[in-house]
Amino acid sequence: MFEGCGLCDGYTSWPAGEWAIEPKVDGYRLSIVIDSEGNCEYYCRKPTQVGWAENVRHVGEELVRLGFRGCMVDGELMAESWNVLSSLIRRKRSDMDEETKQRIVDEVKFWVFDVVGGERGFYRFPRARKETRAYPVEYHVRRDLLAMWIKSTTIVRMVPSWRVYSEAEAMERYRELIDLGFEGAVLKDINAWYFFDRTNVWLKLKPFKTVEVTVVEAVEGGGRHVGRLGALTCMMAGGHLISVGGGFSDAEREKFWAHRSALAGLVIEVTMQDCETAVGRHCNFVRVRTELDCNQGWC
Repeated sequence: MFEGCGLCDGYTSWPAGEWAIEPKVDGYRLSIVIDSEGNCEYYCRKPTQVGWAENVRHVGEELVRLGFRGCMVDGELMAESWNVLSSLIRRKRSDMDEETKQRIVDEVKFWVFDVVGGERGFYRFPRARKETRAYPVEYHVRRDLLAMWIKSTTIVRMVPSWRVYSEAEAMERYRELIDLGFEGAVLKDINAWYFFDRTNVWLKLKPFKTVEVTVVEAVEGGGRHVGRLGALTCMMAGGHLISVGGGFSDAEREKFWAHRSALAGLVIEVTMQDCETAVGRHCNFVRVRTELDCNQGWC
């Protein structure tokens, strides 16, 4: 049974406690559950096609070779860039030639930052934070276990971690990581358990920018958003199409969908990740530009 994975809150101010900082790598979040016999199950937070796990089987095989058993290994799939990674992982296996299959093995790496389970058993955890489960082993102990198990290989790498003792020191390291090309950084409470939920024991630092884009069309949502807006397909100044699916209130989703036939050409303001390796990541709606608001009946 897969309980989910740990997720970050956003950083707002320097917290109490003892903290470490890790680079936030720009890839696909992947959790691999390995049983006592070395059989692997793969869980990815990105939407993927049927059979996608076959494309990352080489990662699980490498972890088993390194000795991982009875645990969940948490990390990020990486390639030369996010766009290259996406183009490889999301391909159907049946559509690949042997050269492409070998490219995946050669180019797709797994950057590991946590492990849950091992000798203490898997998913034998007390209840914590309402219905959230937690693994009762501190971050610094889990990191020591990873350091013992992970050797330098061409497929699996361990995400580095540094202790930081002040906000100034953390921000200096964060700027260094951005300059090195990482997506951002994550602060982690070194004495915290692993929670299978979004918590404030992991705090995310990422650079964002605000831009204006032009709406091309509205796309209906799925799940609880069926019958109302799911996302807006928009064009950036350079002609690149992006999908803006976050940041909308329920009322805004209803209103945009009701006016969907008149949305083309509407200029909106969005926030997105400030990243040179991929365009239009993590887009969130901010507002309709004021001068168009009244002109198109949005007042």
